[in-house]
Amino acid sequence: GDGTDSLIIDGGASVYTTLSDQDGRLDVSVGSGTLGLTNTGDLKLTSLSLGAESKLILSVDPDAGTATRLMVDTASIASGANLGLVLNNLLTDTATYEVIRAGTLTVGTISQDLLGDAPYLYLAEAYAADSSVYVDVRRRSAAEAGMTVSQSAAYDAVFAALSADDDIATAFLNQTSKDGFYNLYNQMLPSQGAGLFSALQAVNQQVSAATAIRPDRGERYGPDSVWVQQINTLVRRESSDTLGSDTQALGFVAGYEAMGDAGGALGVTLSMVNIEEHDTVAKVGERTSASLVQGGLYWRRSVGGWRFNLGGGGGYGWIAGDRSFISEDVDGDSVADVIRTNTAHWTGATGHAFAGVAYEQPLGRFYARPEMRLDYVYFSEGERVESGGGDGFDLTVAARAFSNLSGDAGLVVGANLGQEVWWRPEVRVGYRQTLAGDIGDTVASFRGGTPFTLTSVDDRQGAVTLGFALRAGSSMSYVALEGGAEASRKQTRYNLRFSGRAMF
Repeated sequence: GDGTDSLIIDGGASVYTTLSDQDGRLDVSVGSGTLGLTNTGDLKLTSLSLGAESKLILSVDPDAGTATRLMVDTASIASGANLGLVLNNLLTDTATYEVIRAGTLTVGTISQDLLGDAPYLYLAEAYAADSSVYVDVRRRSAAEAGMTVSQSAAYDAVFAALSADDDIATAFLNQTSKDGFYNLYNQMLPSQGAGLFSALQAVNQQVSAATAIRPDRGERYGPDSVWVQQINTLVRRESSDTLGSDTQALGFVAGYEAMGDAGGALGVTLSMVNIEEHDTVAKVGERTSASLVQGGLYWRRSVGGWRFNLGGGGGYGWIAGDRSFISEDVDGDSVADVIRTNTAHWTGATGHAFAGVAYEQPLGRFYARPEMRLDYVYFSEGERVESGGGDGFDLTVAARAFSNLSGDAGLVVGANLGQEVWWRPEVRVGYRQTLAGDIGDTVASFRGGTPFTLTSVDDRQGAVTLGFALRAGSSMSYVALEGGAEASRKQTRYNLRFSGRAMF
Protein backbone atom coordinates (compact mmCIF):
# COMPACT_ATOMS: atom_id res chain seq x y z
CA GLY A 1 0.00 0.00 0.00
CA ASP A 2 0.87 3.70 0.10
CA GLY A 3 3.30 4.99 2.65
CA THR A 4 6.67 4.11 4.03
CA ASP A 5 6.95 0.32 4.39
CA SER A 6 9.71 -1.98 5.57
CA LEU A 7 10.60 -5.66 5.10
CA ILE A 8 13.16 -7.00 7.57
CA ILE A 9 14.50 -10.56 7.29
CA ASP A 10 16.83 -11.80 10.03
CA GLY A 11 17.45 -14.61 12.49
CA GLY A 12 17.88 -17.24 9.77
CA ALA A 13 14.44 -16.65 8.20
CA SER A 14 13.83 -17.49 4.53
CA VAL A 15 11.22 -15.77 2.38
CA TYR A 16 10.44 -16.72 -1.22
CA THR A 17 7.81 -14.54 -2.84
CA THR A 18 6.68 -12.18 -5.55
CA LEU A 19 7.25 -8.82 -3.90
CA SER A 20 5.35 -5.64 -4.83
CA ASP A 21 4.92 -2.16 -3.39
CA GLN A 22 2.37 0.27 -4.73
CA ASP A 23 4.32 3.52 -4.41
CA GLY A 24 7.91 2.23 -4.23
CA ARG A 25 8.43 3.54 -0.69
CA LEU A 26 9.78 0.28 0.68
CA ASP A 27 12.89 -0.37 2.76
CA VAL A 28 14.30 -3.91 2.51
CA SER A 29 16.86 -5.20 4.99
CA VAL A 30 18.27 -8.75 4.94
CA GLY A 31 20.56 -9.66 7.83
CA SER A 32 21.04 -13.33 8.62
CA GLY A 33 18.42 -14.70 6.24
CA THR A 34 17.33 -15.32 2.66
CA LEU A 35 15.06 -13.32 0.35
CA GLY A 36 14.08 -15.09 -2.84
CA LEU A 37 12.24 -12.97 -5.42
CA THR A 38 10.19 -14.53 -8.19
CA ASN A 39 9.67 -11.13 -9.85
CA THR A 40 11.08 -10.95 -13.38
CA GLY A 41 10.77 -7.22 -13.81
CA ASP A 42 11.56 -3.91 -12.13
CA LEU A 43 10.79 -3.37 -8.44
CA LYS A 44 11.12 0.15 -6.99
CA LEU A 45 12.63 0.36 -3.48
CA THR A 46 13.64 3.23 -1.24
CA SER A 47 16.59 1.36 0.26
CA LEU A 48 18.23 -2.05 0.22
CA SER A 49 20.56 -3.35 2.92
CA LEU A 50 22.26 -6.76 2.55
CA GLY A 51 24.29 -7.94 5.55
CA ALA A 52 27.37 -10.14 5.53
CA GLU A 53 25.23 -13.27 6.17
CA SER A 54 22.44 -12.37 3.75
CA LYS A 55 21.28 -14.20 0.66
CA LEU A 56 19.37 -12.56 -2.17
CA ILE A 57 18.04 -14.90 -4.87
CA LEU A 58 16.82 -13.37 -8.11
CA SER A 59 14.77 -14.79 -11.01
CA VAL A 60 15.49 -14.69 -14.75
CA ASP A 61 13.06 -15.31 -17.62
CA PRO A 62 15.33 -15.87 -20.67
CA ASP A 63 12.37 -16.28 -23.04
CA ALA A 64 11.10 -12.80 -22.18
CA GLY A 65 14.59 -11.38 -21.73
CA THR A 66 13.73 -10.07 -18.28
CA ALA A 67 15.09 -10.54 -14.74
CA THR A 68 14.51 -9.24 -11.27
CA ARG A 69 15.83 -5.67 -11.17
CA LEU A 70 15.73 -3.66 -7.96
CA MET A 71 15.53 0.10 -8.63
CA VAL A 72 16.87 1.52 -5.36
CA ASP A 73 17.55 5.04 -4.10
CA THR A 74 20.22 3.81 -1.68
CA ALA A 75 21.79 0.32 -1.59
CA SER A 76 24.35 -1.09 0.83
CA ILE A 77 25.87 -4.53 0.23
CA ALA A 78 28.26 -5.84 2.89
CA SER A 79 31.23 -8.05 2.06
CA GLY A 80 30.14 -11.69 2.13
CA ALA A 81 26.58 -11.03 0.96
CA ASN A 82 25.43 -13.78 -1.40
CA LEU A 83 23.60 -13.36 -4.70
CA GLY A 84 21.79 -16.32 -6.25
CA LEU A 85 19.96 -16.93 -9.51
CA VAL A 86 16.98 -18.99 -10.65
CA LEU A 87 16.28 -19.49 -14.38
CA ASN A 88 12.63 -19.97 -15.29
CA ASN A 89 13.46 -21.42 -18.71
CA LEU A 90 16.35 -22.26 -20.98
CA LEU A 91 19.01 -19.65 -21.69
CA THR A 92 20.45 -20.25 -25.14
CA ASP A 93 22.91 -17.35 -25.40
CA THR A 94 25.35 -15.59 -23.09
CA ALA A 95 23.53 -12.81 -21.24
CA THR A 96 24.18 -10.02 -18.75
CA TYR A 97 21.44 -8.92 -16.36
CA GLU A 98 21.37 -5.71 -14.34
CA VAL A 99 19.86 -6.87 -11.06
CA ILE A 100 20.36 -3.79 -8.85
CA ARG A 101 20.42 -0.14 -9.95
CA ALA A 102 21.00 2.37 -7.19
CA GLY A 103 21.23 6.11 -6.91
CA THR A 104 23.88 5.56 -4.26
CA LEU A 105 25.62 2.18 -4.02
CA THR A 106 27.96 1.04 -1.28
CA VAL A 107 29.29 -2.41 -1.99
CA GLY A 108 31.90 -4.72 -0.50
CA THR A 109 33.04 -8.06 -1.93
CA ILE A 110 30.03 -9.93 -3.29
CA SER A 111 30.20 -13.66 -2.49
CA GLN A 112 29.83 -15.90 -5.53
CA ASP A 113 29.04 -19.00 -3.47
CA LEU A 114 25.31 -18.90 -3.98
CA LEU A 115 25.71 -18.38 -7.72
CA GLY A 116 27.39 -21.76 -7.68
CA ASP A 117 23.93 -23.10 -6.86
CA ALA A 118 22.55 -21.81 -10.14
CA PRO A 119 21.70 -24.56 -12.64
CA TYR A 120 24.87 -26.59 -13.22
CA LEU A 121 24.30 -26.12 -16.92
CA TYR A 122 25.37 -22.49 -16.51
CA LEU A 123 28.10 -20.39 -14.92
CA ALA A 124 27.10 -17.09 -13.30
CA GLU A 125 29.22 -14.25 -11.93
CA ALA A 126 28.07 -11.14 -10.04
CA TYR A 127 29.97 -7.85 -9.99
CA ALA A 128 29.40 -4.14 -9.31
CA ALA A 129 30.04 -1.41 -11.86
CA ASP A 130 29.22 2.27 -11.46
CA SER A 131 26.05 2.28 -9.34
CA SER A 132 24.69 -1.08 -10.49
CA VAL A 133 25.16 -4.77 -9.79
CA TYR A 134 25.25 -7.14 -12.78
CA VAL A 135 25.15 -10.90 -13.21
CA ASP A 136 26.79 -12.53 -16.24
CA VAL A 137 25.31 -15.91 -17.23
CA ARG A 138 26.65 -18.32 -19.83
CA ARG A 139 26.48 -22.00 -20.61
CA ARG A 140 29.19 -24.06 -18.94
CA SER A 141 31.66 -25.39 -21.51
CA ALA A 142 32.29 -29.11 -21.96
CA ALA A 143 35.79 -28.70 -20.52
CA GLU A 144 34.47 -26.79 -17.48
CA ALA A 145 31.93 -29.56 -16.92
CA GLY A 146 34.69 -32.21 -17.03
CA MET A 147 33.10 -34.13 -19.90
CA THR A 148 34.66 -37.14 -21.57
CA VAL A 149 35.27 -37.13 -25.31
CA SER A 150 31.95 -38.87 -26.01
CA GLN A 151 29.98 -36.64 -23.64
CA SER A 152 31.43 -33.46 -25.14
CA ALA A 153 30.71 -34.60 -28.70
CA ALA A 154 26.98 -34.69 -27.95
CA TYR A 155 26.85 -31.54 -25.80
CA ASP A 156 25.63 -29.04 -28.40
CA ALA A 157 23.08 -31.50 -29.76
CA VAL A 158 21.70 -32.32 -26.30
CA PHE A 159 21.48 -28.63 -25.41
CA ALA A 160 19.61 -27.88 -28.64
CA ALA A 161 17.23 -30.79 -27.97
CA LEU A 162 16.24 -29.29 -24.60
CA SER A 163 14.40 -26.53 -26.48
CA ALA A 164 12.08 -29.19 -27.92
CA ASP A 165 10.88 -30.45 -24.52
CA ASP A 166 10.12 -27.90 -21.80
CA ASP A 167 9.75 -30.55 -19.10
CA ILE A 168 13.17 -32.07 -19.77
CA ALA A 169 14.67 -28.58 -19.91
CA THR A 170 13.12 -27.76 -16.53
CA ALA A 171 14.54 -30.98 -15.09
CA PHE A 172 18.01 -29.84 -16.17
CA LEU A 173 17.46 -26.36 -14.77
CA ASN A 174 16.60 -27.90 -11.40
CA GLN A 175 20.00 -29.60 -11.17
CA THR A 176 22.51 -27.50 -9.26
CA SER A 177 25.12 -30.21 -8.68
CA LYS A 178 27.48 -31.99 -11.05
CA ASP A 179 26.15 -35.42 -10.08
CA GLY A 180 22.55 -34.33 -10.59
CA PHE A 181 23.39 -32.88 -14.00
CA TYR A 182 25.18 -36.01 -15.23
CA ASN A 183 22.43 -38.26 -13.92
CA LEU A 184 20.19 -36.60 -16.52
CA TYR A 185 22.75 -35.85 -19.22
CA ASN A 186 23.97 -39.42 -19.61
CA GLN A 187 20.38 -40.58 -20.10
CA MET A 188 20.23 -38.43 -23.23
CA LEU A 189 23.14 -40.25 -24.90
CA PRO A 190 22.85 -43.31 -27.17
CA SER A 191 24.57 -46.57 -26.36
CA GLN A 192 27.76 -47.10 -28.34
CA GLY A 193 27.13 -50.85 -28.43
CA ALA A 194 30.55 -51.91 -27.15
CA GLY A 195 29.11 -54.13 -24.43
CA LEU A 196 26.78 -55.98 -26.80
CA PHE A 197 29.59 -56.60 -29.28
CA SER A 198 31.94 -57.75 -26.53
CA ALA A 199 29.34 -60.29 -25.39
CA LEU A 200 28.97 -61.49 -29.00
CA GLN A 201 32.74 -61.99 -29.12
CA ALA A 202 32.58 -64.09 -25.96
CA VAL A 203 29.77 -66.20 -27.42
CA ASN A 204 31.69 -66.99 -30.59
CA GLN A 205 34.90 -67.70 -28.70
CA GLN A 206 32.99 -70.30 -26.71
CA VAL A 207 31.68 -71.82 -29.95
CA SER A 208 35.18 -72.05 -31.44
CA ALA A 209 36.54 -73.57 -28.21
CA ALA A 210 33.77 -76.19 -28.24
CA THR A 211 34.66 -77.37 -31.75
CA ALA A 212 38.25 -78.07 -30.64
CA ILE A 213 37.19 -80.68 -28.08
CA ARG A 214 37.40 -84.35 -29.03
CA PRO A 215 34.41 -86.41 -27.91
CA ASP A 216 36.54 -88.97 -26.06
CA ARG A 217 40.01 -89.39 -24.56
CA GLY A 218 41.56 -90.09 -27.94
CA GLU A 219 41.30 -93.88 -27.85
CA ARG A 220 38.67 -94.16 -30.61
CA TYR A 221 36.91 -92.20 -33.26
CA GLY A 222 33.28 -91.87 -34.32
CA PRO A 223 31.78 -92.40 -36.55
CA ASP A 224 29.33 -89.59 -35.62
CA SER A 225 28.26 -87.52 -32.63
CA VAL A 226 25.89 -84.76 -31.69
CA TRP A 227 26.61 -82.25 -28.98
CA VAL A 228 24.98 -79.27 -27.31
CA GLN A 229 26.51 -76.57 -25.14
CA GLN A 230 24.79 -73.96 -23.01
CA ILE A 231 26.18 -70.41 -23.14
CA ASN A 232 26.05 -68.04 -20.17
CA THR A 233 28.22 -64.91 -20.26
CA LEU A 234 28.40 -61.68 -18.27
CA VAL A 235 30.45 -58.71 -19.52
CA ARG A 236 31.07 -55.71 -17.31
CA ARG A 237 32.59 -52.60 -18.85
CA GLU A 238 33.74 -49.71 -16.68
CA SER A 239 32.87 -46.10 -17.51
CA SER A 240 35.82 -44.21 -18.95
CA ASP A 241 35.81 -42.50 -22.34
CA THR A 242 32.46 -44.18 -22.95
CA LEU A 243 29.63 -45.13 -20.61
CA GLY A 244 30.02 -48.43 -18.81
CA SER A 245 27.58 -51.30 -19.19
CA ASP A 246 26.56 -54.71 -17.92
CA THR A 247 25.75 -57.21 -20.68
CA GLN A 248 24.46 -60.76 -20.36
CA ALA A 249 24.33 -63.47 -23.02
CA LEU A 250 22.30 -66.64 -22.64
CA GLY A 251 21.78 -69.32 -25.28
CA PHE A 252 22.76 -72.68 -26.76
CA VAL A 253 24.99 -74.01 -29.49
CA ALA A 254 24.44 -77.46 -30.98
CA GLY A 255 26.64 -79.42 -33.34
CA TYR A 256 26.73 -82.55 -35.47
CA GLU A 257 30.02 -83.99 -36.63
CA ALA A 258 31.24 -86.96 -38.64
CA MET A 259 34.58 -88.38 -37.51
CA GLY A 260 37.06 -90.36 -39.54
CA ASP A 261 39.45 -93.16 -38.66
CA ALA A 262 42.42 -90.97 -39.51
CA GLY A 263 41.62 -88.57 -36.67
CA GLY A 264 39.66 -85.88 -38.51
CA ALA A 265 36.15 -84.56 -38.12
CA LEU A 266 33.77 -82.34 -40.09
CA GLY A 267 30.88 -80.68 -38.33
CA VAL A 268 28.11 -78.11 -38.47
CA THR A 269 26.89 -75.84 -35.69
CA LEU A 270 23.70 -73.95 -34.97
CA SER A 271 23.55 -71.44 -32.15
CA MET A 272 20.74 -69.33 -30.72
CA VAL A 273 21.55 -66.67 -28.17
CA ASN A 274 19.95 -63.66 -26.53
CA ILE A 275 22.17 -60.73 -25.53
CA GLU A 276 20.91 -57.95 -23.25
CA GLU A 277 22.90 -54.78 -22.55
CA HIS A 278 22.23 -52.28 -19.76
CA ASP A 279 24.21 -49.03 -19.57
CA THR A 280 25.37 -48.19 -16.07
CA VAL A 281 23.12 -45.10 -16.19
CA ALA A 282 20.13 -47.08 -17.43
CA LYS A 283 16.86 -46.63 -15.56
CA VAL A 284 14.26 -49.29 -14.81
CA GLY A 285 13.16 -51.08 -17.97
CA GLU A 286 15.91 -49.62 -20.18
CA ARG A 287 17.88 -52.11 -22.23
CA THR A 288 19.11 -53.16 -25.66
CA SER A 289 18.47 -56.80 -26.48
CA ALA A 290 19.48 -58.88 -29.49
CA SER A 291 18.22 -62.31 -30.48
CA LEU A 292 20.75 -63.98 -32.78
CA VAL A 293 20.75 -67.16 -34.84
CA GLN A 294 24.09 -68.33 -36.23
CA GLY A 295 25.16 -71.29 -38.33
CA GLY A 296 28.67 -72.57 -39.00
CA LEU A 297 30.99 -75.25 -40.35
CA TYR A 298 34.16 -76.58 -38.73
CA TRP A 299 36.98 -79.05 -39.23
CA ARG A 300 39.12 -80.73 -36.56
CA ARG A 301 42.12 -83.01 -36.89
CA SER A 302 44.26 -84.90 -34.38
CA VAL A 303 47.75 -86.14 -35.28
CA GLY A 304 49.50 -87.74 -32.33
CA GLY A 305 49.44 -85.15 -29.59
CA TRP A 306 48.64 -82.34 -32.02
CA ARG A 307 45.17 -80.90 -32.47
CA PHE A 308 44.04 -78.52 -35.17
CA ASN A 309 40.66 -76.89 -35.72
CA LEU A 310 39.23 -74.17 -37.89
CA GLY A 311 35.82 -72.99 -38.99
CA GLY A 312 33.47 -70.09 -39.47
CA GLY A 313 29.93 -69.06 -40.10
CA GLY A 314 27.40 -66.25 -40.01
CA GLY A 315 24.05 -65.28 -38.68
CA TYR A 316 21.23 -62.80 -38.39
CA GLY A 317 19.85 -60.86 -35.46
CA TRP A 318 16.72 -59.03 -34.37
CA ILE A 319 17.46 -56.12 -32.06
CA ALA A 320 15.16 -54.07 -29.84
CA GLY A 321 15.96 -51.09 -27.66
CA ASP A 322 14.06 -49.33 -24.90
CA ARG A 323 15.48 -46.04 -23.63
CA SER A 324 14.20 -43.96 -20.72
CA PHE A 325 14.61 -40.51 -19.22
CA ILE A 326 13.60 -40.26 -15.58
CA SER A 327 14.34 -37.24 -13.42
CA GLU A 328 13.97 -37.02 -9.67
CA ASP A 329 12.60 -33.96 -7.94
CA VAL A 330 15.07 -31.40 -6.72
CA ASP A 331 14.76 -32.56 -3.10
CA GLY A 332 16.14 -35.94 -4.09
CA ASP A 333 13.34 -38.03 -2.58
CA SER A 334 13.19 -40.22 -5.71
CA VAL A 335 9.79 -38.95 -6.84
CA ALA A 336 9.84 -38.99 -10.63
CA ASP A 337 8.58 -35.71 -12.06
CA VAL A 338 9.59 -36.16 -15.72
CA ILE A 339 9.41 -39.50 -17.52
CA ARG A 340 10.07 -40.18 -21.20
CA THR A 341 10.35 -43.63 -22.79
CA ASN A 342 10.91 -44.74 -26.35
CA THR A 343 11.38 -47.94 -28.32
CA ALA A 344 13.15 -49.01 -31.50
CA HIS A 345 13.50 -52.17 -33.58
CA TRP A 346 16.23 -52.93 -36.08
CA THR A 347 18.28 -55.84 -37.41
CA GLY A 348 21.88 -56.97 -37.63
CA ALA A 349 24.17 -59.52 -39.28
CA THR A 350 27.11 -61.46 -37.86
CA GLY A 351 30.11 -63.32 -39.21
CA HIS A 352 32.86 -65.27 -37.45
CA ALA A 353 35.93 -67.36 -38.21
CA PHE A 354 38.45 -69.18 -36.05
CA ALA A 355 41.57 -71.34 -36.19
CA GLY A 356 43.36 -73.13 -33.37
CA VAL A 357 46.28 -75.40 -32.64
CA ALA A 358 47.23 -77.31 -29.49
CA TYR A 359 49.62 -80.01 -28.38
CA GLU A 360 48.83 -82.35 -25.51
CA GLN A 361 51.78 -83.91 -23.67
CA PRO A 362 51.01 -86.85 -21.35
CA LEU A 363 52.76 -86.79 -17.99
CA GLY A 364 51.71 -90.10 -16.51
CA ARG A 365 48.18 -89.66 -15.22
CA PHE A 366 48.48 -85.95 -15.85
CA TYR A 367 48.92 -83.92 -19.02
CA ALA A 368 49.83 -80.40 -20.14
CA ARG A 369 48.38 -78.79 -23.24
CA PRO A 370 49.68 -75.47 -24.60
CA GLU A 371 47.20 -74.05 -27.10
CA MET A 372 46.68 -71.03 -29.33
CA ARG A 373 43.63 -69.72 -31.15
CA LEU A 374 42.66 -66.87 -33.47
CA ASP A 375 39.08 -65.58 -33.40
CA TYR A 376 37.49 -63.09 -35.78
CA VAL A 377 34.03 -61.63 -35.18
CA TYR A 378 32.08 -59.16 -37.33
CA PHE A 379 28.77 -57.51 -36.46
CA SER A 380 26.79 -54.91 -38.42
CA GLU A 381 23.70 -53.08 -37.18
CA GLY A 382 21.04 -51.35 -39.22
CA GLU A 383 19.66 -47.89 -38.48
CA ARG A 384 17.97 -47.41 -35.11
CA VAL A 385 14.97 -45.04 -35.16
CA GLU A 386 13.39 -44.35 -31.77
CA SER A 387 9.80 -43.31 -31.21
CA GLY A 388 7.59 -42.49 -28.26
CA GLY A 389 9.83 -40.14 -26.28
CA GLY A 390 9.19 -36.89 -28.14
CA ASP A 391 11.33 -34.57 -30.24
CA GLY A 392 13.56 -33.67 -27.30
CA PHE A 393 14.52 -37.27 -26.48
CA ASP A 394 14.07 -39.64 -29.45
CA LEU A 395 17.25 -40.42 -31.39
CA THR A 396 18.07 -41.79 -34.81
CA VAL A 397 21.30 -43.81 -34.73
CA ALA A 398 22.91 -44.53 -38.09
CA ALA A 399 23.96 -48.02 -39.16
CA ARG A 400 27.34 -49.06 -37.77
CA ALA A 401 29.73 -52.02 -37.89
CA PHE A 402 32.09 -53.71 -35.42
CA SER A 403 34.96 -56.15 -36.00
CA ASN A 404 37.60 -57.81 -33.86
CA LEU A 405 40.50 -60.18 -34.47
CA SER A 406 42.00 -61.54 -31.26
CA GLY A 407 44.68 -64.05 -30.41
CA ASP A 408 44.51 -66.29 -27.37
CA ALA A 409 47.36 -68.32 -25.92
CA GLY A 410 47.09 -70.51 -22.86
CA LEU A 411 48.34 -73.49 -20.94
CA VAL A 412 45.98 -76.24 -19.77
CA VAL A 413 46.94 -78.66 -17.03
CA GLY A 414 44.72 -81.63 -16.29
CA ALA A 415 44.45 -85.25 -15.23
CA ASN A 416 43.06 -88.48 -16.73
CA LEU A 417 41.08 -90.38 -14.14
CA GLY A 418 38.95 -93.53 -14.42
CA GLN A 419 38.69 -96.21 -17.12
CA GLU A 420 35.28 -97.21 -18.51
CA VAL A 421 33.79 -94.14 -16.91
CA TRP A 422 36.42 -91.40 -17.08
CA TRP A 423 36.68 -87.84 -15.95
CA ARG A 424 39.15 -85.07 -16.66
CA PRO A 425 39.54 -82.01 -14.41
CA GLU A 426 41.41 -79.12 -16.05
CA VAL A 427 42.62 -75.63 -15.21
CA ARG A 428 43.73 -73.07 -17.77
CA VAL A 429 45.78 -69.87 -17.59
CA GLY A 430 46.08 -67.69 -20.66
CA TYR A 431 46.25 -64.30 -22.26
CA ARG A 432 44.07 -62.81 -24.98
CA GLN A 433 45.13 -59.84 -27.10
CA THR A 434 43.15 -57.85 -29.66
CA LEU A 435 45.21 -57.81 -32.85
CA ALA A 436 43.00 -55.84 -35.22
CA GLY A 437 39.47 -54.61 -35.68
CA ASP A 438 37.29 -51.56 -35.36
CA ILE A 439 34.52 -50.42 -33.04
CA GLY A 440 32.32 -48.33 -35.31
CA ASP A 441 31.60 -44.69 -34.51
CA THR A 442 28.08 -43.89 -33.34
CA VAL A 443 26.44 -41.18 -35.44
CA ALA A 444 23.14 -40.01 -33.96
CA SER A 445 20.73 -37.09 -34.04
CA PHE A 446 17.71 -35.93 -32.13
CA ARG A 447 14.58 -35.48 -34.22
CA GLY A 448 15.18 -32.52 -36.50
CA GLY A 449 18.59 -31.89 -34.93
CA THR A 450 22.15 -31.81 -36.23
CA PRO A 451 23.93 -35.21 -36.22
CA PHE A 452 26.74 -35.73 -33.74
CA THR A 453 29.42 -38.43 -33.63
CA LEU A 454 30.52 -40.43 -30.62
CA THR A 455 33.96 -41.58 -31.68
CA SER A 456 34.88 -45.17 -30.90
CA VAL A 457 37.79 -45.89 -28.61
CA ASP A 458 40.75 -47.97 -29.76
CA ASP A 459 40.32 -50.78 -27.25
CA ARG A 460 43.22 -53.06 -28.19
CA GLN A 461 44.18 -54.01 -24.69
CA GLY A 462 45.18 -57.44 -23.50
CA ALA A 463 43.38 -59.55 -20.93
CA VAL A 464 44.43 -62.29 -18.55
CA THR A 465 42.21 -65.38 -18.76
CA LEU A 466 41.53 -68.07 -16.19
CA GLY A 467 39.41 -71.16 -16.76
CA PHE A 468 38.41 -74.54 -15.48
CA ALA A 469 36.68 -77.60 -16.87
CA LEU A 470 35.37 -80.84 -15.44
CA ARG A 471 34.52 -83.43 -18.08
CA ALA A 472 33.23 -86.94 -17.50
CA GLY A 473 32.05 -89.64 -19.88
CA SER A 474 32.04 -93.15 -21.21
CA SER A 475 32.86 -94.68 -24.58
CA MET A 476 29.65 -93.25 -26.09
CA SER A 477 28.97 -89.96 -24.29
CA TYR A 478 30.27 -87.24 -22.05
CA VAL A 479 29.11 -84.22 -20.08
CA ALA A 480 31.11 -81.19 -18.98
CA LEU A 481 30.97 -78.16 -16.74
CA GLU A 482 33.24 -75.33 -17.86
CA GLY A 483 33.78 -71.75 -16.78
CA GLY A 484 36.21 -68.90 -16.80
CA ALA A 485 36.96 -65.25 -16.30
CA GLU A 486 38.82 -62.64 -18.30
CA ALA A 487 40.08 -59.37 -16.84
CA SER A 488 41.48 -56.33 -18.59
CA ARG A 489 41.86 -52.73 -17.48
CA LYS A 490 38.38 -51.62 -18.58
CA GLN A 491 36.42 -54.83 -18.89
CA THR A 492 35.74 -58.11 -17.11
CA ARG A 493 34.07 -61.19 -18.60
CA TYR A 494 32.65 -64.20 -16.82
CA ASN A 495 31.27 -67.35 -18.40
CA LEU A 496 29.80 -70.62 -17.20
CA ARG A 497 28.55 -73.35 -19.52
CA PHE A 498 27.29 -76.92 -19.52
CA SER A 499 27.75 -79.26 -22.44
CA GLY A 500 26.98 -82.82 -23.41
CA ARG A 501 27.72 -85.16 -26.31
CA ALA A 502 26.35 -88.46 -27.53
CA MET A 503 28.15 -90.70 -30.09
CA PHE A 504 26.50 -93.26 -32.33
